[in-house]
Amino acid sequence: MGYINAIKRNNDVLVWERKNGKREIVTYQAPYYFYTKSKTGEFKSIYGDTLERHDFATAREFNEAKAAMAGQHQEMFESDISPELKLLSEEYYNKPAPVLNITFFDIEVSYKMVKYKDSHKVKIRKKNFKI
Repeated sequence: MGYINAIKRNNDVLVWERKNGKREIVTYQAPYYFYTKSKTGEFKSIYGDTLERHDFATAREFNEAKAAMAGQHQEMFESDISPELKLLSEEYYNKPAPVLNITFFDIEVSYKMVKYKDSHKVKIRKKNFKI
């Protein structure tokens, strides 16, 4: 099971997965959290600082807490990482990658500014393409 893509919608992260050759959408609750320095925290930064994790249910709560911490000049860790990337790193790290479907899409564009009539038809050229 591997993911194809992920987007955040409201307070969810939608992940497209390919299972048994079929594409499926899996919905996860978006992970809203960041870390701050703390003497009693359970986590360590890559610099050796003791950290406390702050979890939030919604993006609004997360952003309000982030603004409050910034107003107090409190150093935050992982506050700038998107919920999509946090979720993908938690759920899909070290999981096998899916078999990818490869498509070639060629578009030719004219660099001259040309105005066409509304009745103008575009000619499409078809080529036999082998990989």
